[in-house]
Parts: sequence; C-alpha cells; structure tokens
Amino acid sequence: MPALRASKDGGPNIPDHVEAKMEALAAARYAVEGQWILTPAPSLHDVIAKIQYCRERWEGFEWPLSWWTSIMTDLGRIAVEAATEGKVQ
Repeated sequence: MPALRASKDGGPNIPDHVEAKMEALAAARYAVEGQWILTPAPSLHDVIAKIQYCRERWEGFEWPLSWWTSIMTDLGRIAVEAATEGKVQ
C-alpha cells in the first residue's frame, strides 16, 4: 500500500481511522480468498485459476498448507472423475 510505504519511509503517518479501515478490508479479503481456495473446484479450469491466483498472491512466500491440500484434493478428485468417465487412461 503506497501510504503505508510512505509512512515507513519517513512520510506522514496514516491516520488511525484509515489504518483501521485498511486492516478491516484486508481481513475481509483474506477471509473471502481463503473460502474460495478451500471451496471444491468444479473443473480443471477452476483449479488452474486457483493455482495462478496462489502463485501471484504468495509470490516469495510459502503457501498455507490448507491451500495446497485443497488444490491437491481438487486435482485428485477431478482426475478420478475423468478416469471414471473414460476421459483419461
């Protein structure tokens, strides 16, 4: 966030009410993105979207284990479904 970086670099401090709102919005975002990642993906296309999002979101950091587990569960389920339907040999 530019304002946060500015205050850390000697610029003006972020007003408390603005910082509180930024923290509340960030917490809401993290909750929603976590729910999305943990929700079973209906298709391979949707799993790929999750992986692409995670790569950008966690660049330079380790992904949460629950996110990896969810994505690997999606891939396993989709592979079994495809094999059962004869789409994969």
